[in-house]
Amino acid sequence: MTDYCKRILFISPMYAGSVHDFAIFKAIFSGLGFSRLTVWVDSGFVGIDKHIGCENIFIPFKNSKHHPLDETAKEYNSIISSIRVKVEHAMANLKSFFVLRHKNRMRTETRLNDAFAICARIANFRLACKC
Repeated sequence: MTDYCKRILFISPMYAGSVHDFAIFKAIFSGLGFSRLTVWVDSGFVGIDKHIGCENIFIPFKNSKHHPLDETAKEYNSIISSIRVKVEHAMANLKSFFVLRHKNRMRTETRLNDAFAICARIANFRLACKC
């Protein structure tokens, strides 16, 4: 989770690559109140409104072969993408650290989780120094 300024607010513990992001989200945040927040998610989070109590959820429309998107839906998706790109930029800031770019050689999952947390704090510190 990030804010609009690309600060990393939350990183979940490590999960296997086969576990979907929405399943991780449900396991961690289901039932928590998001009523005062605006939530921007990708199209893999369809049904998120059933799991969090939030009125300001923005999910892009899905395109399919039999139901192509019209121009207004494409514009809506473009607006959502322009805001969500901040999350991708925050993740790119994490990948600037050597320890996260290469194959993990840490023996335990706890060490990897700690490495991600430390790198996130340093990335946030770098952002604070630029202001």
